[in-house]
Amino acid sequence: MIQTGLPQKQGLYDPKHESDACGIGIVAQIDGISTHHMIKDALTILRRLEHRGGRGADGKTGDGAGLMLEVPDQLFRQTWNHQLPEQGDYAVGMVFLPKEPSLQQQAKDLFNHVISKEGYELIGWRDVPVDETVLSASAQAHQPAIHQLFIKKPHSTLSDERFVQDLYLIRRIVEKRVKKVKSLNRGPFYIVSLSPHTLVYKGMLSPEQIDQFYLDLANPQTKTSFGMVHSRYSTNTFPSWERAHPNRMLMHNGEINTIRSLEMLIG
Repeated sequence: MIQTGLPQKQGLYDPKHESDACGIGIVAQIDGISTHHMIKDALTILRRLEHRGGRGADGKTGDGAGLMLEVPDQLFRQTWNHQLPEQGDYAVGMVFLPKEPSLQQQAKDLFNHVISKEGYELIGWRDVPVDETVLSASAQAHQPAIHQLFIKKPHSTLSDERFVQDLYLIRRIVEKRVKKVKSLNRGPFYIVSLSPHTLVYKGMLSPEQIDQFYLDLANPQTKTSFGMVHSRYSTNTFPSWERAHPNRMLMHNGEINTIRSLEMLIG
C-alpha cells in the first residue's frame, strides 16, 4: 500500500508540526585557522541542501543561495590594487547597485557622502568578479551590478563595538536616503553586508551556481575559519537577488516568522 499525505497523529508525532522551509548549515574550524578548504566544505553543505531550496520551472533559476564567511583579507591584498589597513581596521560592504552607469554613480556618491559625513574614510570600490553565463535568463534579467566598498576605521583606538555600531548607522542612513531619491528607490539597491568581520556572497542562485558565479569563492586566496550557508525555499514571496539569504548577522530557516513557532519559542 502506498502512503499518501501525512500520517495520522500518533504517539509523539503530530502532523501539524510538518512544514517546508529553507536549508541552513554551518561549518567551523575550532582552532580558528582560516583556510580555503573551509570554503569548499561550506559549499559542499550548501549543495547537499539542494532538496531544501526552491527552483524555477526552467530547472536553472534558484530561489536563492548564500554564504557568509570571514572577511577574506588575503584575497583583497593580493587581487586589489589598494593599500589596506590592518585586518579589523577596515570594513567591507557588499552592495547591489543599478547597472545603468549614471544611476550606479549616483548611488555610490550618496554612499560616499554619508561615509564622509559620519567621520569615516572611503578606501575605494571594488568590482566583484562574476561569471554571468552560469545564470538563467530570469536571474540575468534581474541581476544587479555587484560591488564591494571598503571603509577605513578612523583610528586604532576606536573600539570594535563602536566601529560596528557606526557601520550600522551608516547603512541605515544610506538605505533611508536612497528611498527618498526617485531615480534610485525603484532599485536595484541593496546593502548585502557591511562589517569588519564578515562578508556575504548571495544571489538569485541555486546552490551549485554560487561559486561558479562568484569567482572570489573559487580563488584559493579566499580563506575563512567558518562558513554559514543558506538554500532558500519560499512559498509566499518571489525569488530575487536581495531576498536570498543569509542575513547580515545570522540565519534562520523561515520558521521563526510563523506565529505558531513564535509561541513555541516564547513558551
